[in-house]
Amino acid sequence: MVFRPGEPPAEVATAGNDRCIIPIKPGNLDAWLNPNHGDLAASYAILEDRPRPYYAPRVDKAA
Repeated sequence: MVFRPGEPPAEVATAGNDRCIIPIKPGNLDAWLNPNHGDLAASYAILEDRPRPYYAPRVDKAA
């Protein structure tokens, strides 16, 4: 089974990207790094319980 988090945020898609990192809340790190292999739903819940940051576009100047 492959987890695909869905569409990227609008600002990421507008920049032409179809993928985005999946940030994990600090409080979920231990559970993510030491999963209960018998509880796949808990791992999916961690992926769904993620912060939704805004990615500001930036254009670099040519050197």
